[in-house]
Amino acid sequence: MTEQEKKAQGVNRRDFLKGAGLLAGAAGVLAASSPALAVSDGPNSLFNAGPLTKFTIKQIDEFPHDISRLKRFPQKKSTFGRPPELMEFLAGTSQKEVALEKQMAKEPGFTQLDYALYDCGWTGTRAFNFYSWEPLGVAKTGWLEKLGPWKGTPEEANIVVKKAARVFGAADVGVCKVNELWFYESDRKGIPYVFTDEVDTPTHTDEAHLIPKSMQSMIVCLVPIDLQLMQFCPGALGEGAISIAYSRMAELAGTMAEFLRQIGYKALPMGNDTSLSVPAAIDAGLGEQGRHGLLVNPVLGSALRPIKILTDLPIAPDKRISFGVREFCKTCKKCARECPAGAIPFDDDYNEPQCPSNNPGGGGDRWYVHVWKCYKFWQEVGTGCGICLRVCPFSKPKSWLHDVVKGVAATTPAFNSFFISLDDIMGYGTWGNPDEAVRFWKTAEWDIKG
Repeated sequence: MTEQEKKAQGVNRRDFLKGAGLLAGAAGVLAASSPALAVSDGPNSLFNAGPLTKFTIKQIDEFPHDISRLKRFPQKKSTFGRPPELMEFLAGTSQKEVALEKQMAKEPGFTQLDYALYDCGWTGTRAFNFYSWEPLGVAKTGWLEKLGPWKGTPEEANIVVKKAARVFGAADVGVCKVNELWFYESDRKGIPYVFTDEVDTPTHTDEAHLIPKSMQSMIVCLVPIDLQLMQFCPGALGEGAISIAYSRMAELAGTMAEFLRQIGYKALPMGNDTSLSVPAAIDAGLGEQGRHGLLVNPVLGSALRPIKILTDLPIAPDKRISFGVREFCKTCKKCARECPAGAIPFDDDYNEPQCPSNNPGGGGDRWYVHVWKCYKFWQEVGTGCGICLRVCPFSKPKSWLHDVVKGVAATTPAFNSFFISLDDIMGYGTWGNPDEAVRFWKTAEWDIKG
């Protein structure tokens, strides 16, 4: 039993109430904070966020990281582009072989049923190309001959796209103007992405992927990851939460693109392809980048996946936000501590790129993850990982207690060390009880006790 698990078992009612009392005191600090941090109701309002969370989010004008040296990055150099140097680094490890061995051993969280859940959770993104640049044939664009494109102000369009995205399954939505730096220089085959006035619609050719310069609005949507299943990451059962989220991403992106086409506008849906997701989401006011290199959202924490839709519909952009994540990550380091691959840095200050799949143009004001080490662990464990998402203290179900913690962390770093200790004591982020991983398939109930 790990020290963290012992701490979790040792929690009693008195300890909990003592911690809650300290939190209540900390909340007083929040109440005394400057009202200048309040976010007014409007385009930036976070869907499902409590008033305390909304109150502590600060709007910012500038992009929070230095991008003065940033250049567009070729996707074939990314981890999933499988550059030759990465394959050499992996030294012959095989995720498929490990997966089969674990299924044969009936290891909790890695059984045949668990892998079937995980693998088939990808169906929505692998069986059909929701990310097609071509219309999917669902939108009734023939009506546009008589109706014409929908007309509204950019502010009205902001509301319209958010309403539609939430109906279609988005947990949060933001809008930003296009920044070409967020787009890959080229795809995994080396074919460049080019913004041009020479085409009216997104077009693939043998020489280039052509994107009309008229498409200047980016809609970013967040898909939630199931927190209960995620407690079994790494493992096929836990990774089922991830694969299902990816299928929902694809369906959401394709559905939003068809919605935009039916009201008379061009749309280009994107998952992890074509452009970077984290900086686009930051630009759209959906969160900050954490120590683990991923987006942290005020409501969802790290338990999310972003998609993007590029469009020529004029939409009022949202303000970027700050709510204390970067300061919290400087103290926390929980994702680095729990990372079995040693891929996440412990540095108090920001570090420099760690491997060839990190974009070398940044650095100095963010943490870089050694993503090759991360991917090598995937091969060794037999699935993806997800530990950094699971252990992030911001990845919590909505409750008044968690809202207080997030609210205080947003306004003062003084309590951050206490919050991290309390997170450990309460057992948050630990791998789920193996008995519950087995029980999952033996009961019709959905609730997993962990």
